[in-house]
Amino acid sequence: MSKSVLFFTATLMLFAVATLQAQSSARVEALLKEVDTWVTSDTNKIMAFIDSTNAVTAQMLESSPYWEATMRDLSFLLGIDLISTPQVDNTGRLYFQMRLTGESEALFYIDRPMGWPIQITPNGWADEGLTISYYAVHPSGDFILVGVNKHGDEMHDIWRFTRDGKFKPLLEDRRVRFTGVIFDEDNPNCFYLNIDNRKEMRIGRYTISTERLDTLYIEPGAFYPTDYYKGKITFVRWFSFSQGQLAMFDVATGKVTDLSDTSLFWAAGFTADGKVLTLTSAMSSEDEFMKFCLVDPAKPKKFSLVYDPKRHTDEFS
Repeated sequence: MSKSVLFFTATLMLFAVATLQAQSSARVEALLKEVDTWVTSDTNKIMAFIDSTNAVTAQMLESSPYWEATMRDLSFLLGIDLISTPQVDNTGRLYFQMRLTGESEALFYIDRPMGWPIQITPNGWADEGLTISYYAVHPSGDFILVGVNKHGDEMHDIWRFTRDGKFKPLLEDRRVRFTGVIFDEDNPNCFYLNIDNRKEMRIGRYTISTERLDTLYIEPGAFYPTDYYKGKITFVRWFSFSQGQLAMFDVATGKVTDLSDTSLFWAAGFTADGKVLTLTSAMSSEDEFMKFCLVDPAKPKKFSLVYDPKRHTDEFS
């Protein structure tokens, strides 16, 4: 076949294809014009039906006796943007701080799992320059001690709250930090704490009924009480950010027992039988994380390994 014949054949085929495309396009346009009227009409009817149904549904919902309470509760729940620092008392109540968008954190509790949160600390504290710096729930759940900052000064006053929202400031001093609250479960009338006036630190005892604050122990440097058990208080001395020492103070005699050599300690608490559980590097090599260890105050500086998390751990409770 000659080149001229091939060229003619190809041209003819292209013409045929173009003609078919033009005809198809024309048919499509005609079809669209034909259906456009009923598509538009039916769409308007469908949208009108949806709008009327939505209006009836909204009217039925808003006329329900449960509407106002439901919307109030949903608005509250949807406004939550932070829940932090949970604690549990001996009854199983769960306490936590919770923040609504645009507000400062407030203290709440629930009586049972998935229960409705009940607020303890008041609204409007931010307007008065007050914020929660920490809190400690008495094991019985009968009251909560709340550390309070004023205008961000980090002096940590202590206020006593009950679950019904009633409160009373116990310790207020813009020159002193009151922190490290620990309880004597057998005597709810008093608690122990760290007193820091930026010059020296002390372990103190506050008696609620008499509103009396007593100094029990003082030594040079930084140290913080961690727990109480039958007249004994554990505390951690801090020599640097990576070095400290675990010790124990006898409230009755004033005697201090060093429970460790120099190491890193981030937490320490008594067990039910009077031993001390601590998170420490005392049994860790340089390339290991801190471990949970146990020491018997009757046998100081002899640690036994309880658990190696093999990862970074902040603290325990």
